[in-house]
Amino acid sequence: MPTTANPDCSQCDTRPSPAPTATVGAFEGAHYHHCGAYRPQFNCRMRALGHPFCAVCTEQIRRTLQPSRAPRED
Repeated sequence: MPTTANPDCSQCDTRPSPAPTATVGAFEGAHYHHCGAYRPQFNCRMRALGHPFCAVCTEQIRRTLQPSRAPRED
């Protein structure tokens, strides 16, 4: 599984992604923590607010909200 580990937990890891765009893995740096929290894709809203939610987060949001959505009328 592609992953990253921040060598200096006192600051944000600024190295480029080691994996191709949209690769799912365990990339360190999420929830405003430099270490110890992982996001599913390298560039995700869990890393920085300027990014959209990644495919993994988007799917989880849909699954979470689905039970409370009104049925579609065709």
